[in-house]
Amino acid sequence: MKSTPCFIGIAKTVKALIYYSSVSTTKDVRVLDAINKGTEYLLKHNLFQRLSNKEPVNNHILDIAYPQSYQLNIIELLDIAFMTKNMNDPRVKEAVDNIKNKKSKDDSWKINYIYKADGFVSFDKRGKRGEWVSYLLDKYLSQAA
Repeated sequence: MKSTPCFIGIAKTVKALIYYSSVSTTKDVRVLDAINKGTEYLLKHNLFQRLSNKEPVNNHILDIAYPQSYQLNIIELLDIAFMTKNMNDPRVKEAVDNIKNKKSKDDSWKINYIYKADGFVSFDKRGKRGEWVSYLLDKYLSQAA
């Protein structure tokens, strides 16, 4: 059995639990503990890097695309940092810097990847201004120092 947990699985689970917790009328200690442990795991990886060599966890983790249902990218990871109030954690800085460097001259972000699968519909066109992405990234970065 693999001793290293699935990075994408942890991130997707943490994100789902964060959203569940935000609408739940009761606070489940087990859910909050899972969010904290999962978030710490992601932060330990600077949101997107392998611990062994600091390389990106996968080929598309730094892509600008939305939504990402099957895969995982930096936008979802920044959403987790934002929702858990960790945008100013020093371990998020490299991810924030990476995103800032991809901002276009028109003060937005362009989609550079679209997942291709039956039934999947991207919100924006590749190479074009990403309206959803730009809204989300501006929101996340507003919380970063």
